Amino acid sequence: MAVYCEVERMGYALRVWEEMGMKGLERDLVAYNTIIGGFCKVGEVKRAEEFFGKMELNGVDGSCVTYEHLVSGYCKIGDVDSALLLYKGMCRKGFRPENFTVDEVINGLCGKNTVSEKLEYLMVAVKKLDSVPKNTEKRIGKFIMKLVLFENANFQTVKAFYQDNVLTVPVDKLPPPEPKKPKIMKVKIS
Repeated sequence: MAVYCEVERMGYALRVWEEMGMKGLERDLVAYNTIIGGFCKVGEVKRAEEFFGKMELNGVDGSCVTYEHLVSGYCKIGDVDSALLLYKGMCRKGFRPENFTVDEVINGLCGKNTVSEKLEYLMVAVKKLDSVPKNTEKRIGKFIMKLVLFENANFQTVKAFYQDNVLTVPVDKLPPPEPKKPKIMKVKIS
């Protein structure tokens, strides 16, 4: 089944899946992850979600790999909102996302130009982890992680692009504030 999923022949993979059931073979976590990963790879994330639901109904708990397949699949089809929900669920269940998963979410966010609010949401999820995945702070941007931006930044024009494991966020500066006029006090001397 894994070979069929790898070469994106999901019809054949499904036949193997069904034969496993007919022969009474156990569909364990590895089998579920394989079929879920295969459907995500070909962009059929809704089908992958169906297997994710069946998996839980059959008492097979998902793993970090399960969530990573689904997050990657949703990012691949441009559904960043669903990817973020799964990412949040993954973190809530105590799974530690790999750099690949963080990269996928960042790529998805940057591709949709929705960086400001959703990237902040991602940062909150990452900060709740006991340990942050290696290089995550660098990938997301130190200035966002530390919330240190220059005071006259124009957040309405923030757009980002992600390439070669580097997040670049050009931020336009607002014009400097008007200088304060000095107070003039009239003093009458007698």
